[in-house]
Amino acid sequence: MTHEPWMERGRCREVDPELFYPEHKGANATHAAYKNAVKICSLCEVRSQCYDFAWRNNEQFGIWGGHYALQIRRAKRRKERES
Repeated sequence: MTHEPWMERGRCREVDPELFYPEHKGANATHAAYKNAVKICSLCEVRSQCYDFAWRNNEQFGIWGGHYALQIRRAKRRKERES
């Protein structure tokens, strides 16, 4: 994965990185992990850079800027269809 300077300031660096990849833990664990990750993201100063990174790199897994990678890809497809 590409390392960018803003990543050093991410609040996610303060917790177990697995929290941001809940897809592998089942539906119930996924929902709980998502809520915890979003709470951490909501206080993060680089949230928008994180989201943009996932958008540009078509991230397939994880939570980026408070959103599932799948949500980001869907938003990107909608925007491309509207253009």
